Amino acid sequence: MRLAGSVTAQDSIFVEPTVQRLPSNYADLSYGHKAWTTRTRANNTPFTPAAGLAYTGVPTDEAAVRTWVGTLF
Repeated sequence: MRLAGSVTAQDSIFVEPTVQRLPSNYADLSYGHKAWTTRTRANNTPFTPAAGLAYTGVPTDEAAVRTWVGTLF
């Protein structure tokens, strides 16, 4: 399998967040209570496609995206 596209946002190994409103009612406390321990990517690390598989164009230009995808096969 090859993954193609653009660099993703950073994400955490923690899943299933718990959100609790603080007594002051001004903020929430949020924490993940499960951790993805077998993930190959490190914590807070974006996915970066391999060379030749990264899309550097405008993501909202559908024609350009379709043309780019056609070059991958």
